[in-house]
Amino acid sequence: MIDIIINTIKSDKENWLKFKDIFVEKEIPSKTILLQEGEISKNIFFIKKECLREWFNKDGKDITFQFFFEGQPVA
Repeated sequence: MIDIIINTIKSDKENWLKFKDIFVEKEIPSKTILLQEGEISKNIFFIKKECLREWFNKDGKDITFQFFFEGQPVA
């Protein structure tokens, strides 16, 4: 999905110059916490490979409430 979006923007060189700096591809190691509890996200992530688990801590126990898979955005 993200590849389609990027390729569409790249097809118009003027638009690509405006947006190229906000599309940064990063490889995130497994088990990395992207956002701490209480923080507000300033990013949108697109899952290119593997998956992401969304969870919270309740009384010392991890509660998983959503998974995101390849091609899905997460904010």
